[in-house]
Amino acid sequence: MLNIIELIESWMISNEIWYIQPSVIEKIPEVRLKIIFEDIRYWQGEHKLWEVYEMSIFDDLRQKYFKIYKDNDNLDDEYEEKERQKFIPQKRLNKEQREKNMRRLMGKLQYYGDFRDMTKE
Repeated sequence: MLNIIELIESWMISNEIWYIQPSVIEKIPEVRLKIIFEDIRYWQGEHKLWEVYEMSIFDDLRQKYFKIYKDNDNLDDEYEEKERQKFIPQKRLNKEQREKNMRRLMGKLQYYGDFRDMTKE
């Protein structure tokens, strides 16, 4: 289940059109929510399609399944740490640099005319 949640969150962050129950958003701490909002704009230009999103959107659901796995001793230490890190705001470039990078990538898209991997130089 944690992998399914991770897959859904990764899809959501790479797509700006989705709907979610307001109570889910209200439970995300403000600092992390701000990063998530900015990631929705910049994620596609900075990462490959379906790349795993490293922060939690579905906190309650993730914690519920995390507890089930933990109680049944189904988590190794490495995976447990990975899951805990999803609740910590992750550092990003500043918004101005992210915007500059996005404009550069859009210019490449216009030049090449296709969706080749533009996250590389």
